[in-house]
Amino acid sequence: MKTDILAIGDIVTDAFIRLKEAEVHCEINTVTCKLGLDFGAKIPYEYAEIAKAVGNSANAAVASARLGLNASLLAYIGDDENGELCVKELQK
Repeated sequence: MKTDILAIGDIVTDAFIRLKEAEVHCEINTVTCKLGLDFGAKIPYEYAEIAKAVGNSANAAVASARLGLNASLLAYIGDDENGELCVKELQK
């Protein structure tokens, strides 16, 4: 089968967390804001959502496949549990 697009690059596992406590500091009359946390402190959070096999190349391949193109991905994956979980996620 012919490949329409070959995405080449690293894949990663990413975590998105919802913080419980943090301070937001914004400069007056600008949209520049900073998130403040105590240095060295354990950061309390409500939940974390783990996203396996993401990154620019994987996202491009998945988006292309959803558009109907025959997409392939070339990426190095570790021979460990995390690598296996990433492959299973991509197969979905």
